[in-house]
Amino acid sequence: MNAGVQQSSMNDALARGLEPRGDDLDDARVREVVAEVADFYRRIRADDSSLPDPYQAGGEWGVYVENRRSFYDALLNDDIDTAATALRSFWRGDLGPIVSQYAYYPDLAAGDEAKVSRFTEMLARDYAYWQSMLRLDPSELEVPVVGEPWGLVLDDVLVTPLAMRFHLHCRQIAELLRDQPADERLVAEIGGGYGGMAHRLSVADPGITYVDFDLPETLVIAAFNLRCVMPERDVHLWSPGDVLDRSTLLSHDVVLAPHYAIQELDDLSVDLFVNAFSLSEMRREAVEEYMRRIGACGRRYFLQNNVDRLGVVNRGYERIPCSQFPLDPDSFKTLYFKFDTFQGPDGDYRESLHERI
Repeated sequence: MNAGVQQSSMNDALARGLEPRGDDLDDARVREVVAEVADFYRRIRADDSSLPDPYQAGGEWGVYVENRRSFYDALLNDDIDTAATALRSFWRGDLGPIVSQYAYYPDLAAGDEAKVSRFTEMLARDYAYWQSMLRLDPSELEVPVVGEPWGLVLDDVLVTPLAMRFHLHCRQIAELLRDQPADERLVAEIGGGYGGMAHRLSVADPGITYVDFDLPETLVIAAFNLRCVMPERDVHLWSPGDVLDRSTLLSHDVVLAPHYAIQELDDLSVDLFVNAFSLSEMRREAVEEYMRRIGACGRRYFLQNNVDRLGVVNRGYERIPCSQFPLDPDSFKTLYFKFDTFQGPDGDYRESLHERI
């Protein structure tokens, strides 16, 4: 296939990938979920000044929150209609950066030539690598039609940003914990985004309990998404006073808790901690605190994938290389430190797996 034909094919894949995808959710059910999400946000929202310094929002995420203040005000004011409109199209509206990889939806929809070219090339590359490694049916990458997802339509399947990464990580996590009893496996993600990993993990291994510690402003998107795409699962929305011991957490399928609640985790309670694409974006004080909590609470593994290059600046903040994360070497040994599976040596990201000694 020559370059011109290939680009035409990718343009068609993108055009199909950006087509409208309204959900088939019942309007009354959506309002019910959004009302629960609004109540959840009011319960967990905290004034930064009331939190210990490492848990105060900052870095790139402080900018992200401020840029979407009107949405959070709608939740605080119980403006269900405004909040529901934003959440039902969170892949494409102002909340869209939470799902993006390689490009933002508005730039692709506007036909920005350079950004379209980069997005189609990179996502198609990731898909080709994924197929080459696993040789699975492309339907493995399908996502529920909630929030108006977008991406590339490849082999008649909508391939969304991050889909291949979520799929690989979830297979890896399920395999690492396979030797434990089905009802005694607890995974905690620091910064779970819109819930993509949580959903993938529930498909890969429904017996794993997943806990997401994230900013309240991000958790509300995950809460809406997971309550809609997994109505049959127990998605617990944390409240102040909730106990975060191992047995209580294992009684749920999914637990969504604000970032500062990680202070309440029992020692040696989590079988595997995971973080991808967010620790490097935090303040150094926050990274140091999360490493202390992983060191205290992690029973078996810590899996991460983050930037590992000095001088990467975004939104005015310099990212922290993952090779500088201060994980206690007396508590964890490094099983591997490698190039990102998809970017290889040309990219800025590195993945590593650490096991408790």
